[in-house]
Amino acid sequence: MLLCDGCGTGWHLYCLQPALSTVPAGTWVCPGCTATGITAAQIEARERRRQEECQQLDGRTIERRFPDPLTLARREQRGVIRFRSTELPGEVFEATYEGGGTRKQTTAHPTT
Repeated sequence: MLLCDGCGTGWHLYCLQPALSTVPAGTWVCPGCTATGITAAQIEARERRRQEECQQLDGRTIERRFPDPLTLARREQRGVIRFRSTELPGEVFEATYEGGGTRKQTTAHPTT
């Protein structure tokens, strides 16, 4: 299987025209994205911007608000967020909170 770096769809190597015998190195763009004008260079530029934005959040103080599990009173907890990696989708930050505890964060909600 080959995943498009533009839209995330999966493709069998043998279903492509022409069929591929190996997974190509680097950024790969599916026929659907290519047809709409999306290029590997655009995707790579988007990823560089995303990486830079994530790095700018590294070391920032964050605040978490949540109901206390015993009293249901609203609690606040401060912490620091650390950038880990954008090489894998999903959790790219780790928040460490005062009083202990860590939590994985995503780029969608790095400060919640």
